[in-house]
Amino acid sequence: MSQENVEIVRRYLGSGFPEARPCHGREEIVGFLTGVRETWDYRFVVKDARAIDDDRVFVRGRMWAEGRASGVALEGDTYHCFWLRHGRFVRVEDHLTEKGALHALGFSGETLEAAGMSEWAMSQENARKPTMRRNVIRMNTNQQESDGATRVAYILGVPLAENVVRQWPQMGEIVRTRKLVADVEGNFPELTLEVGRRLQLDDVVVVEWTGNYGDGRLYRNVTIGELEDGQVVRVTDYWGEPTMTPEWRQPLTGRLDMPGDGIWPDADHLSHH
Repeated sequence: MSQENVEIVRRYLGSGFPEARPCHGREEIVGFLTGVRETWDYRFVVKDARAIDDDRVFVRGRMWAEGRASGVALEGDTYHCFWLRHGRFVRVEDHLTEKGALHALGFSGETLEAAGMSEWAMSQENARKPTMRRNVIRMNTNQQESDGATRVAYILGVPLAENVVRQWPQMGEIVRTRKLVADVEGNFPELTLEVGRRLQLDDVVVVEWTGNYGDGRLYRNVTIGELEDGQVVRVTDYWGEPTMTPEWRQPLTGRLDMPGDGIWPDADHLSHH
């Protein structure tokens, strides 16, 4: 699915380069792009396209444009962020700086190298090579309940090995085998969750995700999966129970920007898995 998303993004960018203006909904976007094509004579080339995870794509391109009436010429690199669901765009952001695009995707650093993307993201050159991402499980997000059989596989985006080990350091617990992992998860039918982002480096996958056990509190969690032969053999979970900022620290810190559809989703963006 990651490579399919990259190809979808390439086709979109080949159809035209929009000027800076927020658009909402298909009709508004189509109308705006039509107006841009009538105003500008341009050419756009994709220089680098990377699948960040199964739902996001980063693109660096080169744009040449000339105003049809004014004759004004523009040339430069542009950066684009795409969020996809079931092969369709749900959000697109265009940036004039690499730093701006990376921050929109939740990365720190001003360059791909500083953000660590050069080590794990699929670039234009290697995107067509077989990788473990071919084993990503696609879950039915419309199901109303989960028996727990594949919840952690959904979180990690990778199937579990039969003899997988799952460990919870905060409670000093460990559970062995895929069946017992599923049995434990099956005791939480009210749990809704969603993945914020997945980071992969070699045979390790690190996932930030949010869960609600039915009491309205949002847990911000991290799950680490260790892989062998494309399957998870060890899982380590860390759960972040919601807490309030201590009064003494409030003058020293600010509020973190946490849009509900971003890395740390709100309750309206969680689903049963």
